[in-house]
Amino acid sequence: MKRQIISFVIVGGINTCITLALYWALLLVLDHNWSYALTFIVGVLFSWAANSKTTFESVLNSKKLPAYGLFYLGSYGIGQFALNWSIIDLGFNEHIAIFFVILISLPINFLGSRFILYEKGKPAAFSDADISRLVSLHMQSLPTSIIARLGKGVTESFYRFVINNDNDILIITRDDNSQIIAAGFVSLDPDKLEKGLKTNLETLFYTALNFFKVPLSTFFSIRGNLTAPLQPELIYLFCDSKLRSRGVGRKLLEQIEMELQSISLSDYFVKTLEGENNKAINFYEANDFHPCGEETLHGLHYVVFKKSIK
Repeated sequence: MKRQIISFVIVGGINTCITLALYWALLLVLDHNWSYALTFIVGVLFSWAANSKTTFESVLNSKKLPAYGLFYLGSYGIGQFALNWSIIDLGFNEHIAIFFVILISLPINFLGSRFILYEKGKPAAFSDADISRLVSLHMQSLPTSIIARLGKGVTESFYRFVINNDNDILIITRDDNSQIIAAGFVSLDPDKLEKGLKTNLETLFYTALNFFKVPLSTFFSIRGNLTAPLQPELIYLFCDSKLRSRGVGRKLLEQIEMELQSISLSDYFVKTLEGENNKAINFYEANDFHPCGEETLHGLHYVVFKKSIK
């Protein structure tokens, strides 16, 4: 619920910026009632799409749009009443009165949107606690990765995105207490992954808040400008630091390879930083990966490995 509220506020903030700009622009040619009506329609369509995909992590279902529209029609009536009351009775300027409407509408719209869009009966493969654990492990194990450098918010939104993406495979290992101790993430189509991240509102928001932490060229770039298609690609592999050198990573690779074989894939790629001190190179070589090239990504040099699954 807490994450949904935060995401709803983020989507609402973006929606507000869009609709405010449109409302003020329409005031140049229309009265405040018509301006609000047209702005409201645009806001409902944006809210339906963005909240379905981002806030409530549901499939974009056009069958829910009529119910969503009817609910927001009721919300429109409340907003219209509040708008006229604030302008006529309270004496607010018509450019300012819209903020009064937003204050009243926000909690009503969240509860109604959640009731219509949230698929309560859908079993969650990953709980909020699981995602928090994934984020913590990732930032602990891969602090120099782009999403970790962009902060906890970006890392969390990244994993929420890939969990619901059919083109990605996220494999985890749990201990006896069902706590996640290791994870491996493979993208079947890394280019599509990047395009998806660039349109994910939650990721966009948190990235914008942390734009000063990394060079602009690294935003949303998992792969950079690679000269050859590497897919499927093992993007991240990590485990609890206390469990390293105990075979956890090898077992995780075995799980990943079983998953790839189940969809008729016979090889996959991974890249890791070049350098004698990088223990990952020895790990991949020990697990039958073979160097197949080099790549430069954001000024850093990587060795590219390929493994054929027997």
